[in-house]
Amino acid sequence: MGFLKLPQWIQRAVEFLHLKSKQKEKRGQPEPACTSTQKIEKPIPEVPPPPPKYNAADFLFSKLVKQDVVKPPGSIPEGMPFNIEDCEDCSIHLFDRTAQVTIDACHRCFIFIAPCEGSVFIRDCRDCTVVVASQQFRLRDGHSLRISLYCATQPVIETSFGIRFSCFRYSYPRLRDQFRQAKLPLLRNEWSNVYDFNDSTGKNWSLEAPLEAEDYPRLPVDVQETVQVDVTHAGIVPLALGRPSRRSDEENRTMISFAPEDVTLHILWKLQDQVSITRIKERTYSAGDVNLLFGHVGDDRIKTVAGQKGNVCGPLGHEVLLQKKKARDGHGRMGLADARKLVSLDQCFVIEFECKALESVWALIGESMQDTSCVYISRDRETTVKDKEVFFGGQ
Repeated sequence: MGFLKLPQWIQRAVEFLHLKSKQKEKRGQPEPACTSTQKIEKPIPEVPPPPPKYNAADFLFSKLVKQDVVKPPGSIPEGMPFNIEDCEDCSIHLFDRTAQVTIDACHRCFIFIAPCEGSVFIRDCRDCTVVVASQQFRLRDGHSLRISLYCATQPVIETSFGIRFSCFRYSYPRLRDQFRQAKLPLLRNEWSNVYDFNDSTGKNWSLEAPLEAEDYPRLPVDVQETVQVDVTHAGIVPLALGRPSRRSDEENRTMISFAPEDVTLHILWKLQDQVSITRIKERTYSAGDVNLLFGHVGDDRIKTVAGQKGNVCGPLGHEVLLQKKKARDGHGRMGLADARKLVSLDQCFVIEFECKALESVWALIGESMQDTSCVYISRDRETTVKDKEVFFGGQ
């Protein structure tokens, strides 16, 4: 008996169903075990490099007597504190930026501290000269000290007497970059605004003129060649007296600059031979502060500049400002358009100064910038007194 031959389309359908059944059975079977010849690659986690190990003794000057010691630029890691203790008759220089400095029980020493982004603490020291730039300054149990100071905040003393403060005076090529890296604005120096925890009469401290060249010890020849210290000129921080000299031949005035810090610094450097700076105050303000701060000013032009907060020529960033400065011509002058763009209307700098001839002051300002509309100088004694009351608390 012969088999019945199925139609071709039915044969193909049966073959297809048989193939699908085989595939389903295969999917249901477990995966074959890994043989010894197969390798499974696992991701290797990245291991961060170990933190550098420092020797604490490298950031400490202790129990030194009649020695000259120096920390050159680049020798102190970023964020590292430094301690100076129990030293006598020494010359100590830290030429590198620090996070914090503590000076304990030092006698008859000269100590220089490069810009410190944090606090400088001085305790139980006597008969020392300290030149220091820091964000905060604290002094306790000290006497007979000379402090040449830059401090971005109000300096504080406690249980101390015979303390003489002067404005920071020092210079070497890397110093300005160190100020910038430590975030210490050159025009925000509160050195003379001393707070004494124990007395409000000021009997424990006084202000004096900036240090002279002979007040600084000589550096070793190799250090001087490397660092290139200059103590014969004013330095990068504008020198201020702290209070009026009250010389009869000079007028006491106030200047308000709405220009950015670098431009205002340029103006003050141009004026340094013509004026004696008493105090400098940085002031930021909002639109609501304009009448409070500048309402007494008789110069409507200045009130207009102060009130135009960003409407005409808003502030430029620091990098843009640097580019604009590079665009000056060979005589150091800025064009009218550039001067207008450089006006920073949310910040001003108030400078109290003394001068003999106001006309020469305006002439030098005009040499620095062709458009002087962002600079104001008090016109008489009455407005000067009012400016000092508003910006310096009437002192």
